[in-house]
Amino acid sequence: MDEKNKGIILIILSSLFFALMATTVKFAEGYSLAEKVFFRNFIGLLVMTYSIYQQKISFKPNNLKLLTLRSLLGLSGVYLYFITLGHLDLSLAVTLNKTSPFFVMIFAVIFLNEKLTRYKLVSLIVAIGGVIIIMRPSAAFDPVYGIVALCAAVVAGGAYTVVRMLKDYDHPLVVIFYFCLYSVLITGPIALKSGMHITSFKDIGILTLIGLFAVIAQTLMTFAYRYAPASELAIYSYMNIVFSFIIGVVLFHESLAIINAVGVMLIILAGYINYLGQMKNLHKISKA
Repeated sequence: MDEKNKGIILIILSSLFFALMATTVKFAEGYSLAEKVFFRNFIGLLVMTYSIYQQKISFKPNNLKLLTLRSLLGLSGVYLYFITLGHLDLSLAVTLNKTSPFFVMIFAVIFLNEKLTRYKLVSLIVAIGGVIIIMRPSAAFDPVYGIVALCAAVVAGGAYTVVRMLKDYDHPLVVIFYFCLYSVLITGPIALKSGMHITSFKDIGILTLIGLFAVIAQTLMTFAYRYAPASELAIYSYMNIVFSFIIGVVLFHESLAIINAVGVMLIILAGYINYLGQMKNLHKISKA
């Protein structure tokens, strides 16, 4: 098996575990939002601490301001995303969250002086069309939570943009470590003040699964990018939507209206158009 195929398999598995994380969040209805977010990041904090120590990487940040900004944006994005998982169908919540790369495009043009290529522009237009279709008011869809889902994607897009800015300052593991650390320090007291709902090992197990699935997904994605560039693998991360749809149908008895399916397909198509543009750009660079 060549390197690229290994990367593809790992990124698809990563998408599966991100879908499982979202499923567990949706399933864990009896717990506060702060508890869910706390456990999502507490497990990550333990894993990142061990990984950084094992690889002998310095915990000292080189750009604390950007790390703080990335952490606060990331935490806000997770909060908003978890809210939508409790009120929207799993596949629609995940699909709207997957619009974050398109907001990264916009922020990259504004803050990183990147060019908006023809492919990126077309993908943005197609993605907007998909969002409009999904966001239409209907008996089965609350547009208020649709807006919350888009806000989560916007904030996540901002966080990913800051991550790109941090590549010249701090190691990726350190960036994730501080995100988890800030999240635990902020959500821990909130969870305690609002009243913990952990009364049994079952409760601990359910909440731990949220963090465990997130860590496994993040780890698989990290290893995938060792085998192939992110630009070549990004399109396969949209399998998250497919897995979420299947899980939603099987576990939550959800159904996807034809019109919503069209919106979902448009957003996936937008991701594919952006992928084609990146591949064409890489081809030009390799020829130069």
